[in-house]
Amino acid sequence: MKQEEVMERVYEPGRLHEAWQQVKKNAGVAGIDKMTVEEFASRETELLGIIHEKLKSGRYRFKPATQGTDTKGRDFQDEEVRDSVVMDRIASQSVNLVFGGIFDPGFTESSFGFRRGRSQHMAIRHVQDKVREGYEWCASIDLKSFFDEIPHELILNFSAGR
Repeated sequence: MKQEEVMERVYEPGRLHEAWQQVKKNAGVAGIDKMTVEEFASRETELLGIIHEKLKSGRYRFKPATQGTDTKGRDFQDEEVRDSVVMDRIASQSVNLVFGGIFDPGFTESSFGFRRGRSQHMAIRHVQDKVREGYEWCASIDLKSFFDEIPHELILNFSAGR
């Protein structure tokens, strides 16, 4: 699949709407632009159109994230949690939906991390089933910072099928 085809999927209006629904469901706090999820909702059609046009034209630029606290007021400064603007969360979620559709079919049935429709409870049941089948070993692999450690050009070429 060509990079252009991937981007067309990312800025497709229906997918942006689906991404917005997920962002709205997750709520969160305002980012550096101070726009809340509720404020975005009041201008949903207009703002989704802006995201669409900027992504389509290649002019979309992510804004800096701010140091954040969770909705209960607990400070996560030590964990470097960042609050992104709502529009950036929607664009990111749309990319996530597209990449999930491209890459998810290639994952094994034993892969559970950050996959849509899968949970840690399902992973535990899967391991329990494997133990009942006689398996004695289980590996848990965390790819924290994986994408920070490999050349981004390599990822882009791989996702473009080169």
